[in-house]
Amino acid sequence: MRGMNLKRYENMGYTIPRRIGSQGRIMATPKTSLLIKVEDLSRGSEVRIDVKCDYCGKVKTMQYGNYVIQVEKDIIKKDCCVKCKSLKIAESNLYTYGVKNPMQLEDVRKRQNDSNRTNIEIVRLAFDKKGFIPLFDTYKNDREKLKCRCKIHTDILQEKTYTSIKDDDGCWYCGRDRISGEKHWNWNGGITDLRVYIHNSKSIKMWKKDSLKYHNYRCMKTRKKEELVVHHGFRSFSYILNEAMNQLNLEIRPHVSLYTKEELHKIEMKCLQLHYWYGFGYVMTQSAHIEFHKTYGYTGFTDDDLNSFLYGYCDWDYEHGSMFGE
Repeated sequence: MRGMNLKRYENMGYTIPRRIGSQGRIMATPKTSLLIKVEDLSRGSEVRIDVKCDYCGKVKTMQYGNYVIQVEKDIIKKDCCVKCKSLKIAESNLYTYGVKNPMQLEDVRKRQNDSNRTNIEIVRLAFDKKGFIPLFDTYKNDREKLKCRCKIHTDILQEKTYTSIKDDDGCWYCGRDRISGEKHWNWNGGITDLRVYIHNSKSIKMWKKDSLKYHNYRCMKTRKKEELVVHHGFRSFSYILNEAMNQLNLEIRPHVSLYTKEELHKIEMKCLQLHYWYGFGYVMTQSAHIEFHKTYGYTGFTDDDLNSFLYGYCDWDYEHGSMFGE
């Protein structure tokens, strides 16, 4: 201690050890330590004190200056540890609002919802910029399905959430048109457009779910459970679709709209039948799937290539039979 602190504590009645210095002056003994009452510490003191939690009894240390500031601003004059902070907040809310959580009060919930709710004009503008005609006059939250029509496909009523619009979710039919027809990079006499339609069908999604279930929702290479995809193996989806078209004696048409509903249903069911005939798909993480195609390409790889790729990274349970589940 030094300077004004020494004088302050002397004035409060504390005895400060003194000695005669080299020049004959009386001065405080160097590195003097005093046992002082906590309440006598200066307001901004950086001395660390022990504070006992009034809820669980746990003791923590903190600077006295910070403790003073905290006590002055707190409504409930109790000390708490980090784990018991929620108990003190609840007690403070009960004293202030009459409830442990202010969100129990209707007016508080209304103010909170109003502050979180995006202005409806902003929502309508977002739909407009994404190419939709908004057909709604009210807006509750980001997850509410809002009716709209695409500016191009005006005959089709669609429902979109504001969240999906912010996530760059456009018109599905526009997206379908962009990836179909002779302008597509993978154009193959009209098969690409039909492939997209069948690939996104509920039937093929059901086969994928069964494949995931069969392999215990784990990547066959890394054994991880996150970001899984189902790989068709060397019998690709296009291979199966072409075989289905041959068995049904149907020709490839430039656009999926040129098929009748009955024909599309037959194609979908035949593809589903062939998928299960050839067995379940290979389950991989997205990164493993990308790695496989970088190594073996997208066409021309064999069943041995797949086995070699997977055996190098995991121990396959041979009791399951072949990797296709046949």
